[in-house]
Amino acid sequence: MVQVLVDVPEGALASLGEDAAGFAREMRLAAAMKWFELRRVSQERAAEIAGLSSAEFIDALRRLGVSPSQETADAPGDEEHRPVRPLVGDGASRACIERNDRLLSTVLDNVPVSLWEIDRNGIVTFQDGKALAAIGLERHQFVGKNIFDFYTDTVDLRRALAGEKVHGKRNDAGRDWENWFLPVHDGNGVGWVIGLSLDVTEQKHAEDELRAKIELIERQRHVIRELSVPIIQVWDRVLALPLTGAFDSGRADDITEELLAAVEKAQPRFVILDLTGIDVVDTTTANRLIAIIRALELLGFTGIVTGIRAGVAQAIVGLGIDLVHIRTFGLLRDGLRFCMRHLTAPGPG
Repeated sequence: MVQVLVDVPEGALASLGEDAAGFAREMRLAAAMKWFELRRVSQERAAEIAGLSSAEFIDALRRLGVSPSQETADAPGDEEHRPVRPLVGDGASRACIERNDRLLSTVLDNVPVSLWEIDRNGIVTFQDGKALAAIGLERHQFVGKNIFDFYTDTVDLRRALAGEKVHGKRNDAGRDWENWFLPVHDGNGVGWVIGLSLDVTEQKHAEDELRAKIELIERQRHVIRELSVPIIQVWDRVLALPLTGAFDSGRADDITEELLAAVEKAQPRFVILDLTGIDVVDTTTANRLIAIIRALELLGFTGIVTGIRAGVAQAIVGLGIDLVHIRTFGLLRDGLRFCMRHLTAPGPG
């Protein structure tokens, strides 16, 4: 311990109501706080200079309106983990410090975040941010207290104290948070852990609403597809699919998918494709119909085409489409009679 002699004007101590010992304590505390505020010493060193414990020194800082969290210039250690700390002593450096404080205050006052810091012993040295109000906490409420006394889920915190950077999301106090736990090293390992919690509740709600809308659209799309592919069980082990309107590639794919799923579930013997509502048949349309019939046959079902009108039949012949291996009927009822006759006939039909 180094002793320092200070000359004080006569009567000064009496006017302050202090004796020599009290004056010395005040001087040590004032010097420690000033050097800490100017980032010349660490919080631990400042507490030692003041002759106080870490918690007592933090409490003194709070009483006098000095932030307990400061980046210091005297913490040795791994340069990779040390933040850049401006030198103090000239106007430019002071302006840099003031700018950093201004930037930090602006963020903490306007962005829904909670920023905090603990030392290696778990003492909270900084706690601030707009997001605290959303969960009923005051700014700096826990400064000077041990985080392990009030924070129960400490798994990520202990990982950070062990030197691991941790990032994750969780729901806490009815809010959704994205959290970062960042270890800061000094010469003796992890000296502090800085935590940042971003309130993403509104974003999460927006994502949930968007997901719900997408699911609704998909359900509606499925209903529309079912309506556009009206597969009807017209008799025991007989399914019918009336086709109407345009028969493009997209609709052909939907029809094939829905029809194959239906026959696999119903296990019919016959599937009737009724073309009564199809006005125009080109090569592409005919080939798609043939592909559907062949897919049914591969699964062991018999495909029948009905509702081929004169104009459609003429177009198929003119296009040279071979339907010789496909059972066809002019009317749906004729195709249905064929199916019923074979279903009621004895033996294999």
